Parts: sequence; structure tokens; C-alpha cells
Amino acid sequence: MGMIKTVRSVGALQGARVCPSRMVGHPQQMLTLDEEHLVLLNETAPPALRVVDVARARVVRQSGSRGHAPGAFLGPRSLTRRPGDAGGVWAFDSVLQRLTRFEVGEVAFALPARQPAPEVVALDARHPVQQAEWDADTVVSTGAFPSGRLARFDADGRLLEQFGTVPGDPDEDIATRHRGYDSVLRVHPDGGLYVLATRRADRLEILGAEGSVLASAPRLQEFEPHYRVDRTFGRPVALFDERTRTGYLDVVARRDRIVALYSGRRPLECGSAAAAGRLVVELGWDLTLRRAFELDHDAVAIALSPCGRTLFTAVRDPGPGLLRYAPEAERMQARVIPFPAARVV
Repeated sequence: MGMIKTVRSVGALQGARVCPSRMVGHPQQMLTLDEEHLVLLNETAPPALRVVDVARARVVRQSGSRGHAPGAFLGPRSLTRRPGDAGGVWAFDSVLQRLTRFEVGEVAFALPARQPAPEVVALDARHPVQQAEWDADTVVSTGAFPSGRLARFDADGRLLEQFGTVPGDPDEDIATRHRGYDSVLRVHPDGGLYVLATRRADRLEILGAEGSVLASAPRLQEFEPHYRVDRTFGRPVALFDERTRTGYLDVVARRDRIVALYSGRRPLECGSAAAAGRLVVELGWDLTLRRAFELDHDAVAIALSPCGRTLFTAVRDPGPGLLRYAPEAERMQARVIPFPAARVV
């Protein structure tokens, strides 16, 4: 399959490991609090959340045991910030279907040993929710909704609406299409605009508040989800195999830009490395492609510092860890790598 006709060249970035593996666990998602502090979300083992000071290479706070109690998790899935809540980070649990707030401001490091119960918003979804993001005072979610690509909930978790059209063949079962076109969701910091980056296709789209597609990014490899439909307990399900190609892995949404991590690989070609990527693309909110970088290590998640000058990545090999990159500093001196037609980063 040809690769990225729209990306003629990329700058090569060299990363520096900033924390020992034992400190970071196996982060699946992360976000920056300031220039030197990251919140890491670990899906596989407690603690679910860690606040890392990358300047001093130390964990300054961790929380999130395994269980049903407030502040505990069974399936931590995503991190989000609520506008106006500078001291809090919210983590979504896709098994318990709830958002939990954790204090990460300055007061967090002076909290007494006996802490108050965290604030929790349980979503009255009635259908599986994959990811939840704050959009002003409402919550927007991806999931297996029967009449929309996204769902909106109020601040108390009550379902308000389902909206947007799920890609794929409209004659195919909508739950199967939801599974095939599962996407990373991010919300514009000012609200009302949504980035959806498909995990098993090279689709990256901007949706408006009503769910209409306002812009589509250039397709990097022109592939759709590859699956067959089977039936389990009488219901159609999408089954993926080693030919399934990975699309977008993570997205950062800022007022002035969108930064996305892309794979383009499939297990048939590179085994488990298909679940990671090295290509980072930067786009405007009109999804015009601005520039691209090739990382020197496979990454599973990215975060951008508030000033936009530092890119952090989470890696798994060799060993889990965090890497720091400086795209702005590298831009003028980076060697330019042309993309041959058959190359897959």
C-alpha cells in the first residue's frame, strides 16, 4: 500500500528518556499540567493515575486503586480537563461508566492523608461508552450508541442526545460500524468542535456541535477498517485479524493546532509494533496539514506542553517510559526524510 502522498517529507526527531521505567508504569494516555508535570493514565494495573515531575524524574502523586469504590477503577480509559477547573483532572472508566475527578493543583501536594471522596459523574448511558470528554458543562462521548456517533450528557450524567453519523455502510448493523470506526475523541478548548481520529482507518475529521463533518484531513494511506462480521449470541460483531491496519493512536487538541500520532501498520507486517507509531502530524483546525515528524522510538501516546514547544511520548519498547522531544528547536536543523511510495513508518 502506498504511503502518505500528502506528506512529502518529515523532520527526524531525537528523543530523550526523562523517567526510569519503574516510575511510569505502562501509560496508555497522558496530558500535561504545565511545562514539567504530566498526568499518566495506566489501563493495566493500579495506581491508575500518576503525576510525574519530569524535571526531577519523580512521581509526586499517585491514586486510583482497583475496585468499585469512589476513586477506584476497573477499566480506566481516558483523561480530560473540565473548563474552569484548573486544579482537577478527570479520568473516565469505561467499565464503571463514570468520570472521576482528581485534584492535581498545588493543593493536591498538601492534602492530608485522609482525603475527601473524589467527585464522580456516573453516565446514564444504557449503552457502552468508550471515551468521555468535557465540553464546557456537558460531557461528549464515543460509544456503541443506537442512533448516533456521539452522545452528550449533562454535568450530572443524564443523557441529553445522540448525534452524528457513524461511517461505513448504512445497511450494516450500527453497533458493528461503531466497533469498526472506533475513534479517539478530543474537544476544542473553547468547546463545540470535536476531533475524531479513527483507530483502524486513516480518517481524521472535525465535527460540529450537531455532529456534522466540517472538515476531513488528507488521507495518509486510504484504508478503511478490515473486519468480518460474525454473530455472538445472535448479535453481529466485528472481528479483526492480523490484516487490520492501525490508524491514529492519539490526538492533542489545542486552540491553534491539532497534533496526532499515526501508525499505518498492521500485525501481518510487524507484529505487536502495529499498536504503536512514529509519525506525528500537525494540522490546523481546518485540517490543513502543516508539518510532520518521524520519532526515533515507537510511541503509544503523546502530550504537548502548554507552550507547545515540548512533545512527550509514552513508549513500551525497550521497556515502558517517557521521552521528551523539542519539535520547535529541531525544525531548523532536522534532516529531511523523503517518503518513498512504499514506505510505512
